[in-house]
Amino acid sequence: MKILNWFKTNAAKGILSTILGTGVIIGSVASVFLTGTSWTDAAIGIGAGVGLIGLLRK
Repeated sequence: MKILNWFKTNAAKGILSTILGTGVIIGSVASVFLTGTSWTDAAIGIGAGVGLIGLLRK
């Protein structure tokens, strides 16, 4: 029960960082197709986006 409560409260606090992280990931993938950025460079942005998604969930 304690774990379920932990997930509920942290999911609400992390919504802003989740939205930002999703935007960073989408922007990184879009930059590969629109501006010719390499996948290696985009992987840095994708990693940052994944980090933002989990930022406030601790």
